[in-house]
Amino acid sequence: MNDEINIIKNENLLELEAWYTSIEAYQKSDLTFDFEKEVFFSIHLNDTLIGIMSICEDDRRLNNLKRFILLEQRSKGYASMLLDYLIDYAENNNFISIKGELRSESKKGINFFEDKGFRIIPFDKYITSVMLRLINY
Repeated sequence: MNDEINIIKNENLLELEAWYTSIEAYQKSDLTFDFEKEVFFSIHLNDTLIGIMSICEDDRRLNNLKRFILLEQRSKGYASMLLDYLIDYAENNNFISIKGELRSESKKGINFFEDKGFRIIPFDKYITSVMLRLINY
């Protein structure tokens, strides 16, 4: 049996917030989402929500990229599928860049974004910025 993967721009923010709130703290670390200001994309495996990604739309830039995949679903390519969807969304809607930050010690996270074509910009010993330029000026 093949798994069915669906990724959508999700506007049911109450459902997403309830889902994320119900997840145990050890899975989330210190990751927080603003369910009133951010734009959300969700990934579903066989109709079960397994992850979310958020972004702040600012003029023609997408800033403050955040992602969360359930612990038992990590390292299976779902975050990659979600980011690919976001990149397509950004390109199709004429955004010029996608930016986010992650912990500098997260070598796996840095490699993940680098493999997707993001420029890696060390900010300090704690924070690294990632940026993908979509339109050249």
